[in-house]
Amino acid sequence: MEHTLIYKGDGVDVGGVIAVESFDQKYVLLRLDDGLLEMRGGGFALKDMTADSGKVSFSGKIRTLEYKERIEPKSVLKKLFK
Repeated sequence: MEHTLIYKGDGVDVGGVIAVESFDQKYVLLRLDDGLLEMRGGGFALKDMTADSGKVSFSGKIRTLEYKERIEPKSVLKKLFK
């Protein structure tokens, strides 16, 4: 799924979202195909969410925006016998 991010003065439209991991007035964490998108700021409010297209729209002011790679969990046995 293609990822898009459109920042407007009053909010953000994000496409290619697989899941909303966390959402409150100061913090948003979205799961994308290849990792996570973390946003911090203030006054976040969900405007629209379309599961079929993977689009999420919300209002608020963004202070930081960070992409994080998906980290695959390792089994306990793999850690012990490494």
